[in-house]
Amino acid sequence: MIMNTEINLDEYIEDKLFLNMLWANIFSLIVFIIFSIILGGSFYLIWHQKINIFPEVNIDDKKRIFLFLQNFSISLIVFIIGLILHELIHGLFYLIFTKNKFKSIKFGLKLKYGAAYCLCTELLKVKYSIISTIMPAIILGFIPGIIAVITGNLFLLIFAIVFISAGAGDFLIVMKLFKEDKENYVLDVLGEKNYMYIYRKKSPNKNNA
Repeated sequence: MIMNTEINLDEYIEDKLFLNMLWANIFSLIVFIIFSIILGGSFYLIWHQKINIFPEVNIDDKKRIFLFLQNFSISLIVFIIGLILHELIHGLFYLIFTKNKFKSIKFGLKLKYGAAYCLCTELLKVKYSIISTIMPAIILGFIPGIIAVITGNLFLLIFAIVFISAGAGDFLIVMKLFKEDKENYVLDVLGEKNYMYIYRKKSPNKNNA
């Protein structure tokens, strides 16, 4: 791992923040349901009179199947692109906050859980780690969700809900990091392990005061 060489780790206590992957998957479903209700409900209240999911009612079965496969293929491609963008956004913000830039960023796949990941292999302050962790959900989820509700774009609404849910694991990490001093340091190994390292500043020794 690349470490910030100017940081004296003797002044810090090393600990681990664990992420339960099973709970992360369950939480993702909960987030999906909650934002389907919030965003979907808002969308329906505003646009229900103009929603026409199946405009072509007098089409034959062959064309119906073709349209289904076409829409499914497009949705799958967009979903895969969205997952790639999710990790690239993590990497972009790591790039902004790290000293060693590209050398500190690592991408990979966690085949056991069928998930991609982006790691920052450099010690990062908690406040910067929070920003880097939450930004994909904001850029791919919350912003498109608000735009979808305003413009009445159903496809964008579905995209937003899916990628808010995809950030559920990130939400759990952020909730843990918010409890920490924002000037402490994090070393992200979550893509390869089920935890990340946290380095907490030691309290001054009162006996030496």
